[in-house]
Amino acid sequence: MSEAVSSLIKTCPECDASLASNAILCVQCGYHLQLQRHLRTQIELEAESDLQTPAPEPQSGETELNPYAPPLSAQSNDPQRNLDLNEADANWARVLVSDAELMPWLLVTSLCCCAIPMPFMLPYYAYRLANWTKLDSMFADLHSPNSFSPHGRLATEFQDARIRLILGTGFGAFFYAVAFVIGLIKLLDVK
Repeated sequence: MSEAVSSLIKTCPECDASLASNAILCVQCGYHLQLQRHLRTQIELEAESDLQTPAPEPQSGETELNPYAPPLSAQSNDPQRNLDLNEADANWARVLVSDAELMPWLLVTSLCCCAIPMPFMLPYYAYRLANWTKLDSMFADLHSPNSFSPHGRLATEFQDARIRLILGTGFGAFFYAVAFVIGLIKLLDVK
């Protein structure tokens, strides 16, 4: 390794992991280089609070709260939300995304050519929106798009599909409302 590169890299004194020259915390073992001790993770603190025993103040050489740990609010306590996205559910999410992408074309076709698809828009997109909501509530991978996830792009497209599904449901409901008003007017004009 050249001297310029080796001067930018240092190693952790605890686990010998490579660190940047300006690193403060070793992400491999949790050793804080300035405090010269390990820091506890937020999960360890959560486990202690479940035991209902107050955590003692750290003595010299003991660990303390890790300021770089994620906040508790970022960690979902809902076991249903933490399910791993399997391939079957990922394919179902792809179907919902592709149906949502067809909504503008279906609407234009209905308005320009014929109104035949309009009565089917409300039940079809309401069903798709219900499935979207179910998948969104079950899988953290879909709920919070993350570029590090194997389904990161799908999750982003999945979140973008929501507005189209809502619009499809809304246009279908609008069609039924207009049809109801027209039917009511015709019924009142008969008298």
